[in-house]
Amino acid sequence: MMRVRKIDLARVVARSFLLQALWNPERQQGAGFALALRPLFGRLFGREGEARALARHTGYFNTNPAFASYALGAVGRLEADRAEGAEIPAEAVDRAKATLGPALAALGDSLIWSTMRPVAAALGVTWVLAGSAYGPLLFLLLYNALHLYVRVRGVLVGWRLGLGFWEEGMRRRLQRLRVGLRVCAVVGAVALADAMVRHVAAAPSDTAPGALVVGAGLGLAWGEGRRLSASLVGLGLFSLALAWATLVR
Repeated sequence: MMRVRKIDLARVVARSFLLQALWNPERQQGAGFALALRPLFGRLFGREGEARALARHTGYFNTNPAFASYALGAVGRLEADRAEGAEIPAEAVDRAKATLGPALAALGDSLIWSTMRPVAAALGVTWVLAGSAYGPLLFLLLYNALHLYVRVRGVLVGWRLGLGFWEEGMRRRLQRLRVGLRVCAVVGAVALADAMVRHVAAAPSDTAPGALVVGAGLGLAWGEGRRLSASLVGLGLFSLALAWATLVR
């Protein structure tokens, strides 16, 4: 067996961007998952073993595209341990993939799609309404900063810790990150609502912005326990802001 190098892990990261390039209804991301791990299989198993490993990993797999990096790193580590002689049956690797897919999808969809994307969009639009031409750039920078960080770190952490990456400590850290991003989502929604109000009508009083912030804070405290998405909170605040601006014209 040849030793896996850092450049091989870098190739896994690069290929992870093609995870959905061969998406299909039957196996969904399976072919892309195998393609991303191919640099490791070539080093671990040689040409013949690589073909067998690729055939096994083209089966069904589906998760959040960014958080799939953790599964790629962890499954790659399992395959490396098998190549070194560890008694890990292929069925155990398949079960690990089947477990990681839904777990990472639930976490990644909530963090990336329902939280980070609305935050970045709200702040970008707010910049545009404030007269800046860099709003779209701000959106792209904010969204892709987290997205790219997860893509790279997921492979490295999964490779280093194997299935141990899904420990309680990591779940707590990601939960704190999700709560922090939800707070940022409400702040972004408030900023967007305030910008919209200023464009539709003049603020009715000096206390209006403070009242909007207090209302947003109460809404966040109420909505957090009910698992409201940042998109829904932002839409609600946006609708209230427009209604308010219309009434005070």
